[in-house]
Amino acid sequence: MTKALIPFDAREAISVKQAARVANASPSSVRRWAAEHGIGRLVAGRMLISAPALKMLLESDNATLAAYVAGARDPRVEPYFVRCGLEGVLFQLRSEIAAFAERAKCTERA
Repeated sequence: MTKALIPFDAREAISVKQAARVANASPSSVRRWAAEHGIGRLVAGRMLISAPALKMLLESDNATLAAYVAGARDPRVEPYFVRCGLEGVLFQLRSEIAAFAERAKCTERA
């Protein structure tokens, strides 16, 4: 299962139509990429695409895309967030992930 757009921040997400324009591809190709490469997910019944993940795919950076899809929000993915104008989003996502991990540790100790 993809961890694209998890935790969810709407600033990172673009529509299939927007992604198709960015990629100079058809919306059906973008939907197929979402299914095959994990660059998006359904949110409230709409397929949304991670803008940084789309850049990784278009640039054939398979190693970084695999890390992102597995949940990495570390320095490997940072250049893509920066180039999408989302450096603040990445900082917030890292904070949310750290807080979740801390809550999980507290639950394990209880």
